[in-house]
Amino acid sequence: LTCPAFDHPPLFSLLAGAVTELAGASPIELHTNLNTRVRLWEVDLGRVRVAALLLYACTHLLLWDLAARRIGRWGALLALLLYATASHIVLHGRLLLTENFTTPLFLLNLCLWERLRAGRLRESTFGAATVVLTAAALLSKVVAASQAAALLVLLAAGRRRAALYPVAGVAAGLAIYLSYALWQGWDAFLLTMGD
Repeated sequence: LTCPAFDHPPLFSLLAGAVTELAGASPIELHTNLNTRVRLWEVDLGRVRVAALLLYACTHLLLWDLAARRIGRWGALLALLLYATASHIVLHGRLLLTENFTTPLFLLNLCLWERLRAGRLRESTFGAATVVLTAAALLSKVVAASQAAALLVLLAAGRRRAALYPVAGVAAGLAIYLSYALWQGWDAFLLTMGD
C-alpha cells in the first residue's frame, strides 16, 4: 500500500479498508532503518472477502431489479443465472477489485433511471443520486467516467435536462480528485500520472 495513492483515486481503497477493518483486520506498525514508521495490516483472505461478497451480492440484486423491470421475471431469472454462472464473474466476485465497486454503482444509476422513466421517481431525487453515484465511481477509478457517458446517452435520448446530472457527477468527482492531488502534492501527482 502506498500513501498518497495517485494511480487510482482513493475512495474504493478507503471503503474496502474500512470494511476489512470492521471484519477484524488489525494494524501493525513497523519501524524501518530510516526512522520512519510503516503501518501494515494483518489481513487474511476471509476478512477481505467480506467486502467482495457484499459487492457481489449487491450487483446480483441490482441486476435482478433492472432486468425484471425491462424483460420480466423469467427473463430476469435467466439473465441472473447467466451472470451468476459466468466463470470470470464468479472468479472476480471473490476478489476485491475496483470494478466490483463501480459496477453496482452503475447498475444503481440504471435502476434509478428506470424508475425516473416510469414516473416513480422525482427528477430532483434522481439528479442528486446520479451526481453522488457518478462522483463516487470516478473517485474509485477514473475510467468510471465512461459509465457516466453511457448514462448520458440514455438520458439525452429522453430527458435532455436530466442528462446534465452525470456530467455534474463527473465534474464533482474530478474536482474532488484534483483537490486531493493538490492537497497531497501536485508535483508527486503529475510524476505518478506520467509513469
